[in-house]
Amino acid sequence: MSIRGAVSHLEELGCSVTEVSLPSFSLGLPAYYILASSESSSNLSRYDGVRYGNQCESEELNSLYENTRARGFGSEILMYKCSLIPNRIYRRDAIEAYKRNKRNFPREVFNGGFILEKIASPKSTGQLSLSNTNVDDNPNVSFNYFSHPEDVHKCVEGIRLVEKLLASKHLTNYMYSDDETFEKMLNLSVRANFNFIPKHTNDTKSVEQFCKDTVITIWHYHGGCHVGKVVSPDYEVLGVQRLRVIDGSTFSLSPGTNPQGTLLMMGRYMGLKMLRQRLGRAAGF
Repeated sequence: MSIRGAVSHLEELGCSVTEVSLPSFSLGLPAYYILASSESSSNLSRYDGVRYGNQCESEELNSLYENTRARGFGSEILMYKCSLIPNRIYRRDAIEAYKRNKRNFPREVFNGGFILEKIASPKSTGQLSLSNTNVDDNPNVSFNYFSHPEDVHKCVEGIRLVEKLLASKHLTNYMYSDDETFEKMLNLSVRANFNFIPKHTNDTKSVEQFCKDTVITIWHYHGGCHVGKVVSPDYEVLGVQRLRVIDGSTFSLSPGTNPQGTLLMMGRYMGLKMLRQRLGRAAGF
């Protein structure tokens, strides 16, 4: 039922529906996303099934955990093992819709695994500028991936290392056949890649070109608000009063692949520092 449909239904039942303004909702939403998912995970953990539930008879330990924990839960919960990511992301219909949109993907994409290479401390830099003064409009962004030759060299060395790894006896047993050459695997990677960069005919012949054409982001953006260029050492936006930026955009180099903990500590530290500056001893800490 849509929101408007629900409102109409409530009004038919005699309810009076009025609009309520929540100006601080946008400030509380990030906290909700953190706390709500954590609470859900904590509540579900009580139904572990091994410590607290009725155990399913099994011949060995692995099947004991698998069978016991699976009983009583719906398919969405089982599919991603009570992930902290909201279920709406992993609804079965959403997954099927995604697969339908990717019919041109090789079947191995959904039946196999991935080996990803990530370039540490890249030398390539991009450009970021405002297109206008409207805060709702996106800025002009140019990432310039692999524009620095040292980054390309690192990528090539990483691909060569993956080639040695795939040729090891530990992984050859998992190959479909003995004629699975590394060039075929590179070609499969090009076909399965979902960026919007135009592909070249020499992708599987030139490792350098393969790196440039198959690059994708790991989604941990940083570098848009460098300290000393956009914000001060206290994260105050230069030339703007009463505005600070404390997030991953202030990093010139990301401290980790998923630095939420670092950012939370930064936010708490700066919040306490601001209170001390404003209240002095009255801050109470």
